Amino acid sequence: MLEPMLDEARIPRTPWRFVLALALFTGSASTLFAAVAEVKILTLAAFGAAAAAFLFFHPRIAFLLLALFVPTQFWWTDELRFLPRALAFADDALLALLSARVVFDRLRAGRPFARTPWDLPFFIFFGIGIISTFVNGVPFVNAAAGLRAPVLFGLLLFFVANAPHLFDRQYMTWVWRMLTVLAGLQLFTGLYQFGMRGFIADALTGTLGLSGANDLGMFLLPFLFFLASLWFDARARSPWIVAGLLTMTTAFFLCGARAAWIVAVPTIALLWGRRLLRPRVLLVALPVAAVIVALVGRIILAQGARSLERAVGLEGIIASLFLVSSGGGSFAYYPIVWRLVTTGSPLPFVGLGPGMVSSTAAAHLHAPIYQNVLYDYFGQSRFKLDAGVESQILATAGEFGPIGFLAALALLLLWIRLAWKTYRSAASPYDRALAAGLLAATLGAVSVIPIKNSWETPHLAFSVWMCGAVLYARLMGRPAPPEEMKSSSAS
Repeated sequence: MLEPMLDEARIPRTPWRFVLALALFTGSASTLFAAVAEVKILTLAAFGAAAAAFLFFHPRIAFLLLALFVPTQFWWTDELRFLPRALAFADDALLALLSARVVFDRLRAGRPFARTPWDLPFFIFFGIGIISTFVNGVPFVNAAAGLRAPVLFGLLLFFVANAPHLFDRQYMTWVWRMLTVLAGLQLFTGLYQFGMRGFIADALTGTLGLSGANDLGMFLLPFLFFLASLWFDARARSPWIVAGLLTMTTAFFLCGARAAWIVAVPTIALLWGRRLLRPRVLLVALPVAAVIVALVGRIILAQGARSLERAVGLEGIIASLFLVSSGGGSFAYYPIVWRLVTTGSPLPFVGLGPGMVSSTAAAHLHAPIYQNVLYDYFGQSRFKLDAGVESQILATAGEFGPIGFLAALALLLLWIRLAWKTYRSAASPYDRALAAGLLAATLGAVSVIPIKNSWETPHLAFSVWMCGAVLYARLMGRPAPPEEMKSSSAS
């Protein structure tokens, strides 16, 4: 249920003195962290206290910093080493503290909490996780890490839905524009870091902290379709929109993200298939499509593929799903995980517990099942192949059981439903563009679950939930004025 807003607060002037103070504190804290090992805890405690005070008094600025930090966190912590590695969990703390601030405001005002369609599947998933934790005797650290991603994204939607006075449509639109600029920078930072040859390599280490070609492609999907909808649906011809669309399209194809390319094709057909088949449009679309296909073919061959058919053909896709020798083969692990769940859990329908099978948390914490059973199960490391197993279906169904997996899937299906309904019926072109971006991002997150832990990868899942939160905040507000599209095109 969408709460109407009483009023739209203006975006306050950015208190740059606080931003500068936070940046200086972060730099000095990271330097101290690296230089004196004995003060790690004190440094992190001081940073946490400063961040808590900052977001309590300036939640809007804190939220913007959070939105920009999540997709780039590994760039700051791993590549530049400007921030300590432990601050990769700063987004967790910020989301939790922002939610605490929202709860405090609601209770003080005596207002009930807003209800959203995501409440029921979220609580089912969380409840299954708690039951599975106690039934299987899961260590607290594993349970907390295994529940981390869905809980955090649930908190993101919670405080956006419950604090319309802070996160109104105007402010959330401003945040989305900042994220769109960040996405556009991926091309330039990638070319600067790796050059053209390295940028199109399948082993791309990532730009601005995005680890891998497909990660970069999936991250760009919502912003690319957002700008494409403004250009194609709303006929917005602002130089900024055209430049952003060209930049992201170039990055999207050069990075060699095959999974993202495959997702883009049915999304384009779903959104604009009928219009693209019109004779006048088809005359322009066919030559453009031919150029794109030729470019994609050259990029795939430059990545070392023996042939296009083996790389993107049906036979190659089936081999990548079932054959471990192809470097993938996650489907080969399904009967193994099924046997582990049915024989190893007292209650198989709730799984083996959060952070215990093949999730990102299980891999990082070296959970016994992952480390001793699943890792290198087929001896693929002898052939210099990846010995890990990555599949969101295996991870979620193995740890939360079939009910938990369906509840988690329902969270994303609800975003698809909202995106499709909004795209078909929204009066605001900006809302339609956001819906197109959300639809592309969510279809991407759902389609790659057989081969990737997409729901747990921070920058991928965050782009889905952030795009959804921005659209949700706009739908909670008053209808967009007619001149909104003009102002958005001019900005």
